[in-house]
Amino acid sequence: MANQMRALHLFCWHLILFSCFSIQLAFLPCFGKESSNADDETDDLRHKTSLGYVEHRIGRYTYVPLCTDKELQWARAFEIKKDGRRVFSYFPEYPTVGSCWIEEAVSGKSKLALPEKFRQRQIEDYVGRSDARLNLDKDITGDGIPDLIVGSWTGGAHCCFDYRIFSLGPKFRLFGIINGLDSHFSFKDLDGDGACEAIGYDCNFRYWHECFAYSPAPLVILSLKNGKIELAKAMMKQNRLSEKDFESLAKPLELQMIVNPSKLAKVPPRSVFINSKLWSAMLNLIYVGNGAQAWQLFDKVWPATYQGYWGNSSAEDGGVSECIDLPSGISNSRIDRAEFVRDFKKQLSASQYYPGLKQLNGW
Repeated sequence: MANQMRALHLFCWHLILFSCFSIQLAFLPCFGKESSNADDETDDLRHKTSLGYVEHRIGRYTYVPLCTDKELQWARAFEIKKDGRRVFSYFPEYPTVGSCWIEEAVSGKSKLALPEKFRQRQIEDYVGRSDARLNLDKDITGDGIPDLIVGSWTGGAHCCFDYRIFSLGPKFRLFGIINGLDSHFSFKDLDGDGACEAIGYDCNFRYWHECFAYSPAPLVILSLKNGKIELAKAMMKQNRLSEKDFESLAKPLELQMIVNPSKLAKVPPRSVFINSKLWSAMLNLIYVGNGAQAWQLFDKVWPATYQGYWGNSSAEDGGVSECIDLPSGISNSRIDRAEFVRDFKKQLSASQYYPGLKQLNGW
């Protein structure tokens, strides 16, 4: 039994290593950088988990790893003590899986033209492993008090990742928790104002009428200033797409979604195949404050008089093809346009970032 448990632990270790770099690839859009160095990702993860495996003193505070695995050199739980007295403890829901680690913020080299560059989603360019890591007692929230970030993974194949930010001043405080769901977050001072931002993805639409690999996850930038965690709306906001750029976005979707009756005789004319490429494009516009253009795009690629059919994005022509974990009963089924709009808005409103998105889009 001990050997079996050890084999299971080793399997989980390889699984999380794979998940930690493959999730980034799965969520990248079809343009821009679409690859990362797996060896670098693995080394970075090992570095983080090894930090979480070792006790650290920060002034009067001590980070203490718990439930440690000597072979893998990681901790599954931790506690924080002040002057030797426990002030916080964390234990996972399932004590035999998962891990926790100390997350290091990285220093910004210079101020960046954020809106233009982030439009291309080249997130690795801004939160790269080549950047200098900040000391563990660095103030990352801009209030002059040392902070500590501890990440945790629940043990799922690609979920869930949480980040707890602790303020280690005269009075101990849990500054806040970032619930990353299936997304990792990185921490960097993007605008050079002395406070870090948290950069990751919103996985609210995972498995929504689509398998996980093709589920869109828009980029989010979180501000950690003023004692709270919220969308960095000024950083995420972008100008409206020009008419030329809008047409460049819409045309491929029209070609993929609007049915050509000569190819699919059983599907009536004036029909569209609906897949995640549509709501991925819409979400990418909404998450930069261009919600009006998102609905303009929707109206263009799904005309009001057209009947919709569910497809999935793994098909070359936008039609139906096999996807291993596609929810049953979705492929090749009809979907009413008004029903889609209602369900999309309901799912969007379920996002933990929705209050900020409403402000970002002026809704």
